[in-house]
Amino acid sequence: MPADEPVVKSPVEVYYSYAPTERDEELRQELEHHLKMLEHAGRIAVWHRGEIRAGSVHAEERAAHLEGAQLILLLISPDFLASQEAYGIEMKHALARQARGEAHVIPILLRPVLYEGAPFAHLEVLPSNGKPITSWAHRDEAFENVARGINRILDRLSVERTRNSSAASTTTPSIPPPGSKSETHVHGPVQGLVIGEHNTVTTIFHPGQTTQMPLQPVGQVRSCDVLLVTATQVETRAVLSICQQETGHPFTRQFIEEGVYYNLQTIGGAHTFLVQSEMGSGGPAGALLTVEEGIRVLSPSAVLLVGIAYGMQLKGQRMGDILVSRQLLGYELQRVGQDQVGGWVIRARGDRPQASPRLLARMRSGLMDWTGPAVHVGLLLSGDKLVDNVDFREQSRQLEPEAIGGEMEGAGLYAAAQRKRVDWIVVKAICDWADGKKGSQKSQRQRTAAENAANFVVHVLRQGGLVERR
Repeated sequence: MPADEPVVKSPVEVYYSYAPTERDEELRQELEHHLKMLEHAGRIAVWHRGEIRAGSVHAEERAAHLEGAQLILLLISPDFLASQEAYGIEMKHALARQARGEAHVIPILLRPVLYEGAPFAHLEVLPSNGKPITSWAHRDEAFENVARGINRILDRLSVERTRNSSAASTTTPSIPPPGSKSETHVHGPVQGLVIGEHNTVTTIFHPGQTTQMPLQPVGQVRSCDVLLVTATQVETRAVLSICQQETGHPFTRQFIEEGVYYNLQTIGGAHTFLVQSEMGSGGPAGALLTVEEGIRVLSPSAVLLVGIAYGMQLKGQRMGDILVSRQLLGYELQRVGQDQVGGWVIRARGDRPQASPRLLARMRSGLMDWTGPAVHVGLLLSGDKLVDNVDFREQSRQLEPEAIGGEMEGAGLYAAAQRKRVDWIVVKAICDWADGKKGSQKSQRQRTAAENAANFVVHVLRQGGLVERR
């Protein structure tokens, strides 16, 4: 194409996947109305099963549009999760295409429903606050939030398409050795750049093409000042949402080696990333190895564990209060003996490391103008047990009367960060009392606690003083 010839961008094809019920169809129509400006501007071209023309082969036409769409909207509701067509077929195919880098999938929460553990639960959802559309006081405001979120994603897709087009036009054809690790075969029409595992070169094959075009992956940021770590989806969503509100920019994903890292941009001058581990410290995806790998690939000078915990000082604490680790005690390492009458004698034998003085000083400074929930700085217990038993909690409190709360990933954070000589601290908020009632209003209490912890961390980051030091 000549250099002065304008590039005509085709609209992004959007596919609605939703349950074939009257309520969800009504909500889909409202969403489509709120997206009309994007359609009028030529940014999107929408398709849904209502577009099927009389006499056409429904399954074949639907499959063709699902396969060709670049943006797939999952309209989540109880009926969606119960639908064999939407949940059982369309969603699985959509997620498979996203995993191959062929499409972008966005879950949109239409109506309240428990979806934790669903295959799409790890994705960024809209509305951005995680509140279903029908739960908003003004439904139009919810749809506007969704439309703005989709518009931001379209901006990202536009940048990626431009970048990929530029990369493809400047790449010199070459043929890698057959069977080499850098070779990945993608059959059929290619709608964007595909990057292989571990940032290897991917070879794109167009139908009828006889030469292979290896495309180098786009450069990635490989260092940061602050690495935030979460362990659950509710924690991750809270951090992503609040950081996006703070910076005014959407996060971007970076796939580095085995990890998925969220680039949260710059807060208080500190380039900040987020990574999610599994719950607990152990295991191949637990906090210890996740933090260790994050430190190795991003070289942060500070790692902050952000999320939810259980409280232990019932008289001085309230649900949603924030806990900051001045010290940490791993309760798994204990000596269990007997007294003279045969009773158990349990003594904690774990280390009691102190969090980084630099990060403790930043936390205390942040308290000077913090107007949110109360913040308690003290000893946190950490272990791989998910504690929801009042007897175990009281036994722990007898061992460590000063403990302000407990959680599951701090011990792994400490072990990895201390070994790498990186500053660390735990900031979590109370979502329960470990009293056997964890399931009561669980979703709401966990969301509130995660947001409180994330808000305090962003407040501390905003004041500065955490720019990378080498």
